[in-house]
Amino acid sequence: MKNLLFITSMILLSFVSAHASEENTEIEVAFTVADIFPNGLIDSGEFDIYNLKTFESLDMDGSASLDREECANDCFPANVNIDGSPGVIRYPFRVLDANKSESVTAAEYLSHSRKQFRVYDDDKNDSLNKDEFYAFYQGLKDRTYIADKQKE
Repeated sequence: MKNLLFITSMILLSFVSAHASEENTEIEVAFTVADIFPNGLIDSGEFDIYNLKTFESLDMDGSASLDREECANDCFPANVNIDGSPGVIRYPFRVLDANKSESVTAAEYLSHSRKQFRVYDDDKNDSLNKDEFYAFYQGLKDRTYIADKQKE
């Protein structure tokens, strides 16, 4: 089943990549892959699956945890536009590492993503529409604050 989901995601990825606008291609592809039951909304279950797949792709050494190096450049998008200006969002590793073990487990990553789901669900309908997902993907709320106020 896991392989079927991955293959389906890859097929969707190639289809969407060919048809998405240049500016938002990466976000549009991510939204389409996360919207497993394609209805234009990502519910909490779909969001969990999306984040678990993201975690698996970041876990380069297959250790079932992320160390600082694995997370340094890829845990969150680096190049974002805020108010039309490009910038870099940094998200402290320590926020993901809830138990301060110097590694982030899938449970920690998923727990954090569930908190973010609630933050980005602006209309509180228990799902993310494209605009809400785009804001999550670019880190326009909590991550911007942390990048501005705290340094690792």
